[in-house]
Amino acid sequence: MADPAQTSLFDLFDPGHSGAAAKSRPVKWSYSRRGNFETCLLKYYYQYYGSSARSAPNEPLKEQLKHLKGLKSIPLRMGEIVHFVIDRHFKRLRENPGITNTGIDSWARDMFRNDLEASLEYQRTRQPSSSQYAVLLSDFVLGDDAAMERWNSANESLGTAVSNFLLSRQFETFRYGGLHSDAILEARLSIKFGESSASGKIDLAFPTEDGISIVDWKTGTSTSADDSLQLLSYALLVSNKLGIDPERIRIFKAYLELDSVTEDRASVQEILRAKARIIQDIGRMEAMDRYGATGVSGAFTASEHPKICRMCPFRTVCPEFQRSN
Repeated sequence: MADPAQTSLFDLFDPGHSGAAAKSRPVKWSYSRRGNFETCLLKYYYQYYGSSARSAPNEPLKEQLKHLKGLKSIPLRMGEIVHFVIDRHFKRLRENPGITNTGIDSWARDMFRNDLEASLEYQRTRQPSSSQYAVLLSDFVLGDDAAMERWNSANESLGTAVSNFLLSRQFETFRYGGLHSDAILEARLSIKFGESSASGKIDLAFPTEDGISIVDWKTGTSTSADDSLQLLSYALLVSNKLGIDPERIRIFKAYLELDSVTEDRASVQEILRAKARIIQDIGRMEAMDRYGATGVSGAFTASEHPKICRMCPFRTVCPEFQRSN
């Protein structure tokens, strides 16, 4: 008689097998998409259906939703810039190993300042920015009174994070690992579960003597306990991509602003549990897809948590937010 654990382990390396019933339309799971699904279904609808050119064709707020979807909160944008310049740092050094300064510290600040100027310009004129590379910051566009204070704080954090990445001994191993010829840099990997799929963007993964190290750059000062699923999904994706035993994968959370690193290892059983959660998520997303695709926004309930609502770029069109404020 087959050992159920061994059968499950075989399935881990057989991405075509999900054990879930086939659905009419595939969905694409990601940790961020799951986060929207779990915290606010109405935001999930706005983000993936209402604002999409391919879905909900009769959505009356489509143009407004498309605009709001393009906004980024200050913390989110700061994190994006840090990830972007670190990726460019490694690529510049690969192209020209002799250079001593890739210039990413000033580049990061220039990008963030450009976003600020574009957002302030939009506040004044309500016209798109003249800079095609600038991102509008939701804190300014939606009239948050603390926006400037928040941007100044984030700008300091941005400088600290990039400086620590470049200079701190805590991240020295990762700086060398990113230069490895087989390193994975800011790459989106995916795995099929039936017709649907799960994907994740790997910040950095590089080979070591005893396996593979995965590094997740963190720009905040704390992290959710539930981000273990995010890291385990990365281990699942890398394991599937490279055909490597999950127990040879080491996972690091690199807190750039805090100048600290935490390490974890992914066991087979933990990855199997993560895989099961992803399959369950996909099943729930597939069940809601028919409503989202046809624009039945009423099937998606809004969050009742004020903190979540205050951070949502869609709050200006959300009926629940309007009722409670």
